Amino acid sequence: MLDVAKALLPWLLPFLAAMAGLTAGVNVWMIRQSAGRSYSDLQHVPARPVAIVLGARGKDLDTPSDALEDRLQAALELYRAGRVERILASGDGRGAEVDQREVMRRWLERHEVPAADILLDADGLRTVLTMSRAREEFGVRSAIVCTQAFHLPRSLWLARM
Repeated sequence: MLDVAKALLPWLLPFLAAMAGLTAGVNVWMIRQSAGRSYSDLQHVPARPVAIVLGARGKDLDTPSDALEDRLQAALELYRAGRVERILASGDGRGAEVDQREVMRRWLERHEVPAADILLDADGLRTVLTMSRAREEFGVRSAIVCTQAFHLPRSLWLARM
């Protein structure tokens, strides 16, 4: 066994370095692809039919995590400013400890978003599924994605694909 490890070691380090370089390269590419598509000022956000709120854990059915509340707050501000007409709440609604979409629905309704303007996607288990389902199941062709800055380049890239 030790001989095998010694034989593989000269190949292992270059392989790991290549994988790290590839990962970094893909991340830089995604960040560049999303340049000019993220906004921190509400006045600069273009109007779109839908805001997509990507799921995150809830503390309980009435309390979103801090990350999820930030996403919901962004969608709410867009909605109140007339930048979006509806909000698509996408998250794990099957087998999760706390149903993410139910947490989002309750939060939005407590903040006076009418139920008719809230779309619920229970199968948004991953960002790629959320984006695919937004198009295929909900007919979304143009949207604003609400998530944290670290997650945004990947989310925007997946939405465009």
